[in-house]
Amino acid sequence: QASSTPEQRKAAYDCDITYSTNSELGFDYLRDNLALTAKDVVLTGRKFKFCLVDEADSILIDEARTPLIISGKVDAANAATAKAKYGVAKQIADQLQPKLHYTVMEKEQNVILTDAGSEICERALKVPSLFEPSNP
Repeated sequence: QASSTPEQRKAAYDCDITYSTNSELGFDYLRDNLALTAKDVVLTGRKFKFCLVDEADSILIDEARTPLIISGKVDAANAATAKAKYGVAKQIADQLQPKLHYTVMEKEQNVILTDAGSEICERALKVPSLFEPSNP
């Protein structure tokens, strides 16, 4: 539910069976991708194996036209954390060389790290993997 705390949401997603609406699951996914600390991540690394969708036609047709958008004010503590993380990211990005460490996909407006680029980032951040959901 929208009124539940992050701790309650984590506990629910860690259960064998979790009931959720498509929009709540979608917003939790978006919030996790915006999380600045591991405690803010609710979809903890456990992978879903199955999904039962009630009224799939409504979700796929009617609600497909409604984008999920997150907006709002950022408190001072989160702003400071974000500023620090973006500063570190910029320092690391300044060390990377095009084609050697990353590929720019102009049409898709995307940048993909090469294996060498991922290794540089992981060493600089002192993490075993950039794609570990417990350390956003």
